[in-house]
Amino acid sequence: MDSTDIGIRFRHDGGLYLTAEYQAHKKFLVIPSIKGVFSGPGAEIPGAAIPKLGLLWKAADFLTIKNNYFRNFKYPDSEDLYWSGEGGVGNPDLKPEDGWGADLGIYLQFREFLTLETSVFGQWIEDSIHWFAAANNVWTPQNVGEAAFFGGDAKLRINFPLSGLPLEKIGLSLSYQYLLSYLLSYGYTWASDKRIPYMPTHTLGASLDIPWKTGALIISAHYETLRYGDRGNLNKLDPCFLLNMNVNQRIHKLVSVFMALRNMLNASYESFDDYPMPGLTLTLGMRLTVENER
Repeated sequence: MDSTDIGIRFRHDGGLYLTAEYQAHKKFLVIPSIKGVFSGPGAEIPGAAIPKLGLLWKAADFLTIKNNYFRNFKYPDSEDLYWSGEGGVGNPDLKPEDGWGADLGIYLQFREFLTLETSVFGQWIEDSIHWFAAANNVWTPQNVGEAAFFGGDAKLRINFPLSGLPLEKIGLSLSYQYLLSYLLSYGYTWASDKRIPYMPTHTLGASLDIPWKTGALIISAHYETLRYGDRGNLNKLDPCFLLNMNVNQRIHKLVSVFMALRNMLNASYESFDDYPMPGLTLTLGMRLTVENER
């Protein structure tokens, strides 16, 4: 890599993934897998094995139950290690993120009209990587330390069929995630009740899809509750609500146009502490499809 902000760096990353499926019963599937990853030169851990065990039970035509046990391992990326641009500097001493977790999920489907997917999960992790602003207001990534996560999520999709109208259907999607995190390093314990930085406890989402033969309109909303910008949970980031809209329309067999409106309400919010995000933004574009017919 030859980059203005990262410099001239040489690094190789790779891996090998192997999975198998065992049909223990006509309605029960066991899916073991293992992924081997490596990174270098100079990586503190040059290679690691990442196992996973998945279980799937088709309890009924409309009901599927899933269960997973897994290791979570992630090397820091090049920006985390070597970034040297204005306002930020990488940390070459970062350790890989490493941990274990499990989840249990239920998937319900009633024809093409309604689908519901919900799960509960727990995860323990060491050396989670997060960017923080130092005293001189220069951002740098750090390993947070030991942490635990517990939570659940749910996704509901409803399709409203329409007949005799230009619109064939209208789709409504709703989602919710609950995430309770505990920082268990830097002298903190379970009793300290400290949250991991930048991870909201509640996240809600919704989208309305209105497709027609030559295009579609998608309106989406996203809401996050209070987050913290530091390990001590002193810097509070206010909850934020974003409303977005995307429209695409085919005007020719090979040509379509699109418009994207982000943050339609011009909300003031920060993704990171003291790092304000853009207000209302508008993007207009055109797509051209080239076909080679023989």
